Amino acid sequence: MRPTRPLALLVFLPLLACTENRVIEYVEPTPTGTAGTTDTKTAPPPADVPKPTDKGALSDLKDIEAPPAITSCKGYCGTFLDKNPCTCDDGCDKAGDCCGDYVAVCGAPAPDVKTTGYTFPDPFRAAELSVNDCKGIASGDKSYCDTNDCKGIATEDKSYCATADCKGIAVKDKSYCKSGDCKGIATGDKTYCETNDCKGIALKDTSYCDSKACRAIIRESSSDCN
Repeated sequence: MRPTRPLALLVFLPLLACTENRVIEYVEPTPTGTAGTTDTKTAPPPADVPKPTDKGALSDLKDIEAPPAITSCKGYCGTFLDKNPCTCDDGCDKAGDCCGDYVAVCGAPAPDVKTTGYTFPDPFRAAELSVNDCKGIASGDKSYCDTNDCKGIATEDKSYCATADCKGIAVKDKSYCKSGDCKGIATGDKTYCETNDCKGIALKDTSYCDSKACRAIIRESSSDCN
């Protein structure tokens, strides 16, 4: 009686015969995507830049500082500086909003004579001042003035002045003065004075005064000029 072969061996032998003298190749699986290429991830697009209408952009605009105010008339003579604290146009003198160096940089404005034929007294005499010049000097408000000399004394700015006495009284410096009255008023020394009005203004004593203007200037009251 022949010995029987195990069933498993009978099944394996044909397979072994079929694969004899052959090399079984191992093929790696192709990467996903197009054959021969490697998939790459695309970088996400940059975040959107806020548009001017975005709330974020509008809040950022609030942090932007306004340009600094112009304080000098250099390069701006004759120019109205809208929304600026001061300006340099021809009308700023009347409006009272000239920049501080307007006269020095742009020159004194043209004389604004309100009283026909009137000129500022030279040498200075309080009694000869027009009512408006009296008011301007008494109150220190140049908007009243008929003449630039009045404006110079009212504002204590000699750059307005056309006469020597105006300069001396404006800056209280007798070296500019042409008359004794100017020297007396500039120094507060009545011994220089040529008129009683000068003595009154120099000493701030109305009892010396001969004119309304003298009393108005001492009292610093424009209403006393009338």
